[in-house]
Amino acid sequence: MNENAPNSMMNGRLHEAVRKGNLSLVRALLNEGADANNKAKDRYRTTPLHQACYFGHLEVVKLLLEKGADIHYKCQDGNTPLHVACCIGHLEVVNLLLEKGADIHYKSQYGDTPLHQACYFGRLEVVKLLLEKGADIHYKIQYGDTPLHQACYFGHLEVVKLLLKKGASINAKDHCGKTPLYKACDEGRFEVVKLLLEKGADINAKNEYGDTPLYKACNKGHFEIVKLLLAKGADIDAKDHRGKTPLYKTCDEGHLETVKLLLEKGADIDAKGQYGDTPLYKAWDKGHFEIVKLLLEKGADINAKNEYGDTPLYKACDKGHLEIVKLLLEKGADIDDKGQYGDTPLYNACDEGHFEIVKLLLEKGADIHAKNFDGNTPLHNACWRVCTPLYNACWKKGHFEIVQLLLEKGADINAKDHRGKTPLYMACDKGHLELVELLLEKGADIDAKGQYGDTPLYKACDDGRFEIVKMLLEKSADINAKNEYGDTPLYKACDKDHLEIVKLLLEKGAAIDAKSQYGDTPLYKACDKGHLEIVKLLLEKGADIDAKNEYGDTKLHQACYFGHLEVIKLLLEKDADINAKGQHGDTPLYKACSKGRFEVVKLLLEKGADIHANFDGNTALHSACWRGRTPLHNECWKKGHLEIVELLLENGADINAKDHCGKTPLYKACDKGHLEIVKLLLDKGADIDAKGQFGDTPLHKAWDKGHFKIVKLLLEKGADINAKNEYGDTPLYKACDKGHLEIVKLLLEKGADINAKNEYGDTPLYKACDEGHFEIVKLLLEKGADINAKNENGDTPLYKACNKGHLEIVELLLEKGADVNATDAEGKTSLHVACREGHLKVVKFLVKKGADVNSKEKGGETPMHWACGKGHLKVVNFLVEKGADVNSKKNGGETPIHWACGKGHLKVVKFLVDMGADAHAKATIGMTPFEMICCNDDLDLVMLLVQRSCCDGHLEVIKKLLERQSFRGKEDDRIPMEVERLTIDPSVQDLSGECCKKLLKLTHVTFIESSEAEGGGLKTIGRDAFRSCPALETITLPCTVQVIQGYAFGFCSALMEVHFPEGLKRIERRAFFTCSALQTDKIPSSLEMIKSYTFHSCSALTEVDMSTALLTRISSYAFHSCSPLESIKFPNTVEMEA
Repeated sequence: MNENAPNSMMNGRLHEAVRKGNLSLVRALLNEGADANNKAKDRYRTTPLHQACYFGHLEVVKLLLEKGADIHYKCQDGNTPLHVACCIGHLEVVNLLLEKGADIHYKSQYGDTPLHQACYFGRLEVVKLLLEKGADIHYKIQYGDTPLHQACYFGHLEVVKLLLKKGASINAKDHCGKTPLYKACDEGRFEVVKLLLEKGADINAKNEYGDTPLYKACNKGHFEIVKLLLAKGADIDAKDHRGKTPLYKTCDEGHLETVKLLLEKGADIDAKGQYGDTPLYKAWDKGHFEIVKLLLEKGADINAKNEYGDTPLYKACDKGHLEIVKLLLEKGADIDDKGQYGDTPLYNACDEGHFEIVKLLLEKGADIHAKNFDGNTPLHNACWRVCTPLYNACWKKGHFEIVQLLLEKGADINAKDHRGKTPLYMACDKGHLELVELLLEKGADIDAKGQYGDTPLYKACDDGRFEIVKMLLEKSADINAKNEYGDTPLYKACDKDHLEIVKLLLEKGAAIDAKSQYGDTPLYKACDKGHLEIVKLLLEKGADIDAKNEYGDTKLHQACYFGHLEVIKLLLEKDADINAKGQHGDTPLYKACSKGRFEVVKLLLEKGADIHANFDGNTALHSACWRGRTPLHNECWKKGHLEIVELLLENGADINAKDHCGKTPLYKACDKGHLEIVKLLLDKGADIDAKGQFGDTPLHKAWDKGHFKIVKLLLEKGADINAKNEYGDTPLYKACDKGHLEIVKLLLEKGADINAKNEYGDTPLYKACDEGHFEIVKLLLEKGADINAKNENGDTPLYKACNKGHLEIVELLLEKGADVNATDAEGKTSLHVACREGHLKVVKFLVKKGADVNSKEKGGETPMHWACGKGHLKVVNFLVEKGADVNSKKNGGETPIHWACGKGHLKVVKFLVDMGADAHAKATIGMTPFEMICCNDDLDLVMLLVQRSCCDGHLEVIKKLLERQSFRGKEDDRIPMEVERLTIDPSVQDLSGECCKKLLKLTHVTFIESSEAEGGGLKTIGRDAFRSCPALETITLPCTVQVIQGYAFGFCSALMEVHFPEGLKRIERRAFFTCSALQTDKIPSSLEMIKSYTFHSCSALTEVDMSTALLTRISSYAFHSCSPLESIKFPNTVEMEA
């Protein structure tokens, strides 16, 4: 209803007539057109029917219903007329509404049903009627309350009886786990509690926090209910989720009589809560003296600690409960007991300023010197501040009387905390002038330094404590004392803008140009912060205006960087060097530009600042920019400050100046996407195609970053659309690489070469396929891109899409006519590479489109070889289904099963054997798949092939392999890992690399000396030959050995002795790396060279004698990290590296 309509006044009169129950007027108004459903202008937006129900005007209700009043209309809080009638208890109205079809289950905004409302207000007759009419007795509102919860909470005993009689759940829980009994206990409804217990309510039911009805009754101090609950068997020591018992909660709230009752009934007097607090702890924490007294009389542990180590005495001192402190001390509380952080009761009393308690504790003998971090116990070690009571009194509160008292009792006036701070320091920090005076009178060390070297004077200057600074200076404090950063009190006062303190310090002779750790002076700091008055004062007093810090910055640099215009004007008036260079060549102008300080830039240019700095060494500003950028570069790159760019150009800045990477301001603006600056630079004649160090033009950079509008602008202004960088990439290529579709479209529209190749022969289409940009690939093909163009390796776009597994692109390329069997320079097809990478869906599609499953590369490899070698079982399975040859041989004779065995792909090998692969096939080098896996020590594959009877000789072959003890060297042969003893006969001339690697059980090696003619016998111990044989202890090399290659005995951690033969010429890089037990024999005279890191980390070496050797060279780090090595004897012939 529109309340602004002409009958709005009539509607208002209708509401008033309804409230008064004026039936005839109500009828007349309705007949004249008043709206029976119009809403009142009160906050509840009620209808006339709501109001009639509220006031119980039965006949008016009837009339409104006859006139079409909405019986289910919800007012602002969601209540229907039935809710209102039930709430007030108008039984006849309720009955009428129900007869007229009012929904008995309608819910208000908070989920209340009419039954909830009736129970809430105790309307017994209405409750009876609603139940008779089928109201849901178990329904829960928004917070989980049932009607029984409501009745119990408000103590409506007769309603509770009725609900229980009608079957209400006596132990139903609301959303917080509260039962009706809990609610009744909470509100002290004794008769309701009694009734519920008689009806079997769960007396120990807990809510979600673990509170029981007893806990809640104790909390609220409902003595009679507590008494009743205990009589009915309530758990007296039940704990909530924080470990608190009913007794704990009662002590917390201070209900003395309830405490007495609980103790009489046997409550645990020392039960601890979650944090270890006992009832006694809580009672004195809250200052409940009588309860504390009672608990102590009943035997409560007076020194019980919580998990923070706090005792009752500690907490009472903290809270200032003097009478409780007296009582606890009388009862024998430990006066010096320390908490978790080492704080004593005296410490805490001083902290909080409880003078009378401090006095009492000292009278009772409290340790005045106790520190809360003395290192004697684990508890002490957990503390972090090392504060004494005196320290604390001076720091936090400035408790003058307590400080006096502590000093009278002999407290250490110069005791330091773990940061080296004394009581005087802390008093200065907090501005306690009287304390400072007192401490100085009592002999406090005026210049005592804290952890970082700060003195009391420094701290007072830091915090602006003028009177304290004055007092300290009068008492001869060191005015120029520096902290560990080199800061003086004057420096700090300038930093914090304390002008009066700066004046005072200068009057007293403070060093005006004293430098900090990084070379900053007080003037530098004042300029840095923009403190104009201090800058003026320092300059008047003769501060060095051009002194530089260790980065080469002057005061002007810093003021310009932070944009302090008035300070800059002052510095320039005082002839500060306007073109001074910083360590990296930055000038004040560059600094101002970098932060976009337009007014500062303008001022500097007016004052003659050099605008052309470009790191070419010609001017002060040129050599200033460490990156080779001018102020103009900076503006075009970092911030995009258009006004500053305009200003710089107006003042003659070189628009095409290049930085050390060859980049111009235009390039930088394109990089950062500053469109307006790009427009300005182009209008001013910037070189649109100027190339950077790697040949990129501004156009390259704009499309690289996806700045569409800038790309469009550059093209409109004539930028070279096909310009190539040093890699041959065009803008189109790079846009395809980055996936900028709109830019690709634009470039093609403007005539970009669609098939332009870079130095590797890659086209834009190739790159788009590589990166998986489907829409760009589609566009390029529509525009005529060469679909089969090959790069220098012979790769086509299809090849690259298959390599990356971009199925959609593969489908598109083949649909558009790509050659499915095109080969690269090595003869690989797209199918080869898809099988190699394991892209099954791509493989399936390629085969569907005619890819040859048995096509061979130049080396003879088929797609099957690659799939097997990479272990792609599903791909292998599919290829076999499509007719791939499982026994196809590559040029070296290796079949797919060779590749699978060589890489240890068990499932693939199993599948191939099942598919008929020849496990006896020999490669050109003479090895079968079985021999290959034996060499690789792959027991799982060995057993697989044995079980499948895939090896000649079966078990006997394996047995011989595992049991053999003599080794006849043969290329690619390996010794089984189980070997413990090894004999090598003289027919072996070279131990090949890794032949004995990782023989975990090998302890002895015997070389049979050669009796053959010259040239026979072992000559080389190959790389990694005995690497990582951790059990090998000693070895005697045959006289024929001439070379020991890298890592030959590396990581043989048990190797203690090596007997080198005469005739050995070279020991190569890392041959004995990390042989931590090695104690080498004398080096043979024949040795000519020891390479780098040969004996690295041989930590047992103590002496090496090379004096007779023919050594000509020992490379760097040969004996590195041989920490106990005491003696090395070198020959005269040797050349040493660093």
